[in-house]
Amino acid sequence: MDEMLFDPADDELPDDTEELYREQYLNEQADELEKRIERDEERFRERNKPKLSPEHAQLARMTAVTARERYEDSARTPEAFQTVVAIWDRMDANRERRERYREVLRGDLPLDYRKKYDSAIFPSHYMNPTVQQLSRGNFLDFLFDCPYEMHELTADALISRSLYKLKDEHKELFYFLAIRLYSAARFAEMRGQTDRNIRKVRSTVMKKLRKPLYEHLKKYDTLTTREREFIELYEAEMDKARKKDGGTI
Repeated sequence: MDEMLFDPADDELPDDTEELYREQYLNEQADELEKRIERDEERFRERNKPKLSPEHAQLARMTAVTARERYEDSARTPEAFQTVVAIWDRMDANRERRERYREVLRGDLPLDYRKKYDSAIFPSHYMNPTVQQLSRGNFLDFLFDCPYEMHELTADALISRSLYKLKDEHKELFYFLAIRLYSAARFAEMRGQTDRNIRKVRSTVMKKLRKPLYEHLKKYDTLTTREREFIELYEAEMDKARKKDGGTI
């Protein structure tokens, strides 16, 4: 999969990449259907629940919070704690559902993959994400869309600083392979090098980026699932390297 990355210059995706995108697209459509069902159910509950004055509604919310806190304080058995966890899981699920209603995310899918056009009278290039951003006045992504300014594309200070400190040739490699999704073979042709050498340099660049990120995340106890997975994978690779080098890196 690493060497079959999507090349924007080609008209077709590699077979295994197309299969992966197709599966993600179907999952996305299923999620959209689930969201519509949830919104319909939410509207039904809103229409049929008792109408309260603002004062009574605030009192009801405060009563619910107080009842939950008293139940948490009184929990002593495993079953009671499981109930507390279930209550917070339900609250988190409701919060995440409300956030999903207002987010436009596609996961690992490109923004323009199988995008539905709003109208047949508009040229297809008007539906390009960059063109739509420029039309709305969001031009910063366009201005910083180059190897030497790409550190401005993220608001994460650590990642931005790590990208900024890379050598220019390493910035170019990361930009074309990770952002533009060029294949190693195509970038090697641009550089006049072998794709094997490009893959070796890519491995070096990723090590430089992963190490400070790992050290930063290890300082925190509360991490997202993706951050925890990154730490686990990084530590597994570190263990492999130690065994390969006889106990030293």
